Amino acid sequence: MNITIEHPTINDLYELEEICLLTSDSGKDGTHLYSDRRLIGQIYLTPYVLYDPTCCFVAKKDNKCIGYIVGCYDSREFYQYLNNEFLPIIRNRFTKAITENDKAVINMIQNGVEYEIYPQYLSHLHIDILPEGRGLGLGRKLIDTFTKNLKDHGYNSVHLGVSNTNKSAQGFYKKMGFSTLIEKPWGYVLKKDF
Repeated sequence: MNITIEHPTINDLYELEEICLLTSDSGKDGTHLYSDRRLIGQIYLTPYVLYDPTCCFVAKKDNKCIGYIVGCYDSREFYQYLNNEFLPIIRNRFTKAITENDKAVINMIQNGVEYEIYPQYLSHLHIDILPEGRGLGLGRKLIDTFTKNLKDHGYNSVHLGVSNTNKSAQGFYKKMGFSTLIEKPWGYVLKKDF
């Protein structure tokens, strides 16, 4: 088994969007939640890779994508790109909502993503790993790679959001040294200094 961690390329996007979908139900397969397989990735994956692939990493097992971590150095700059450059380009493609989850994501695509900035935690991340990649220490490797990259670029902290229903991820983040920054109706914003 050969596992590599590298920056994603545009050629990885299809596989990465599949991972985003297959982990979108609190780490489980969320295919039943969306009518378009690419929809959820248009918020939580693709814009990060297109905006700055140097702040994104993909884990490959025998050249197949099995997980990723994407994020940004400065959330303010990323959300300006997302709302002002990326979303306007895809608005005409994603207009018809069939499921409730479609409606939520399409609303973000059509109206922009609302966001909060945490000045002491400007960087943020999203991480998803397929079941076949779990239990191999891959989550730790991806987070360690990501935080080292942030440090190398002059950042010393990061935040992320986790659903209150995703107990497994909450436990993992705690083991990785994350703590609660703020509690939200949907879950928690977690923080880590390094």
